[in-house]
Amino acid sequence: VASGAQVTVSEVLPAGNAGTYTSELVCKAGNDPVAAPNGVFTMPNTPVTCTYTNTRTKNKVSLEKVWVGGKAGDKADLKIVGGITDPATATSTANDAPAPGNTASTDARSGDTVTVSETLPAGNTGSYTSGLVCKAGTDTVDVTNGAFTMPDKAVTCTYTNTRTENKVTLEKKWVNGKSGDKADLKIQGGTGGDKTGTSTAPTDSSIDTQVASGAQVTVSEV
Repeated sequence: VASGAQVTVSEVLPAGNAGTYTSELVCKAGNDPVAAPNGVFTMPNTPVTCTYTNTRTKNKVSLEKVWVGGKAGDKADLKIVGGITDPATATSTANDAPAPGNTASTDARSGDTVTVSETLPAGNTGSYTSGLVCKAGTDTVDVTNGAFTMPDKAVTCTYTNTRTENKVTLEKKWVNGKSGDKADLKIQGGTGGDKTGTSTAPTDSSIDTQVASGAQVTVSEV
């Protein structure tokens, strides 16, 4: 390039790239820096070397836990694979609000595959349904089997575990019951509180209520 000519250098990172990068340009004539705002400089009477340095971005991945009706003492082991700390782990205890002590977190580089998971130990008393949502700011991140491609934003993933519940039925059967005799039935431990009812002979009858898994249930009649 002739001395005194205006020179422009540039780089284009195609949209198909998986990673996102910061970009820094340095131009030198020998050991002397050459000012190149926006990649434009005036050619001196000496060779010039320009260097683009691209650094892949990284952002934080957090894996939180929300319990809905969790049984006190039940736990979930959280894990993030694919981050700079690999794996990043934490343990959440039922009904604890998400906090640094029970949230797994690590930085992850843009374009990398990150996988989040949870394990509910066999020792838990309750049983739970599980739902996972990951977000980068207000944008929902596409997750398949707990895996996603890290964007150039911080990502927060949240497992929501809802304790299961099922029906308990207390039936009353009379065998040669004296007409008009009664039995007061009770189920204790249901999600809606105690359930009571009265059965009058000779007609069989029942009461029922929903009970959360792992709850202690007591049935009785008087």
